[in-house]
Amino acid sequence: MDDYALYGHSLFETLIARDGRYRDLDRHFQRLGTAAAQVLLQPPDRAAFARALREAVPAEGAWVVRFTLLQQGGRWAANPAFKTKSHVWVKPYAGDSRPSLALHLSEHRFPCNDPWRQLKSGARLGYQIVGRLAKQAGYDDGLIVDQKGFILEAGTANLCFLRADGSWITPPLASGLLPGTVRQRLLEQSKVAEAAIKLEELPRFRAVVTTNAVSGPKPVRAVMTQRFNTEAAANWIAGLPEPETTTLDQFEAGTHNPAHTD
Repeated sequence: MDDYALYGHSLFETLIARDGRYRDLDRHFQRLGTAAAQVLLQPPDRAAFARALREAVPAEGAWVVRFTLLQQGGRWAANPAFKTKSHVWVKPYAGDSRPSLALHLSEHRFPCNDPWRQLKSGARLGYQIVGRLAKQAGYDDGLIVDQKGFILEAGTANLCFLRADGSWITPPLASGLLPGTVRQRLLEQSKVAEAAIKLEELPRFRAVVTTNAVSGPKPVRAVMTQRFNTEAAANWIAGLPEPETTTLDQFEAGTHNPAHTD
């Protein structure tokens, strides 16, 4: 059994493709390469990354695409020699019609300042449990808090919070959370700023938004019984710039067309 199956020694990126155009493709590629260097995986170059997507993803239609780097080999493998393998999974994208989300406060407190949580790896058992327990309780996702009471993220999304003064903030990477591609774009656009948030501060915020590479920004209507202003969240989302999209040819050439959005 290879290390990717036994220990989750893998990395993945989940992308949206619409009629051959990909949202935030460069950000996904850069994040994958940065993470691969930290976990002894060999990242693809631009040509190999684009080629793998071309071969797996239909040129027409809307698709959810998962590009994965897998660690083959290890002491339980038939061939113990280490080798990085890539694989692409594709499924149709049906969209997300939910107008808002409800979050379940996870009882499991994550360790503080864990840098491994900044990697989108296959070793995500804690996140899987948080998400499943939230669904079992009738919620859309779970809210994750660390052992010192700082809010980190949701099980499948980063979080943005609206202060009373009208500014938006998001928990800092230093707390140990995923550097999401939508989150990074919003930081680059100065739409949010990083700030630590304690769980007891939650009632002070007017609105909350989740950000996810597949579903995009979504208003949060409640965390447990705490309600939030979904109209304020929706208005903020509506005012955000449309994300740029890129064809594989543009990506491979290192160019893009900023006038074209999906």
